[in-house]
Amino acid sequence: MINNLVCVKYVGIRILEGFSLKLEKIVIKNYRLLRNIDVSLENELSLIIGKNNTGKTSFLNILKLFIGGKNAASMSYDDFSCMLKDQLYDYVCGSNTQDFLKGSCYN
Repeated sequence: MINNLVCVKYVGIRILEGFSLKLEKIVIKNYRLLRNIDVSLENELSLIIGKNNTGKTSFLNILKLFIGGKNAASMSYDDFSCMLKDQLYDYVCGSNTQDFLKGSCYN
């Protein structure tokens, strides 16, 4: 069974003066290198700092994808985490492919 496809949640969006919005918290699951992160954003400025290959670019790309007006349909197979790709491969190649094609793996 494949669980938790890519999930992005914006928690605590506040409307500021006029039409401005402020993101307070972002939760991302199974997007590229980001398996399960929960980020609380600061009031004025938030920095993304980390070593190479830790998910900084993935974090910015997922924000650009959803905030920039694109939708999840523009995602590709490469956008899923390695763990999720392995589960998908095992499910399709290892058990009942017909169940997968019917979409039962998403239930």
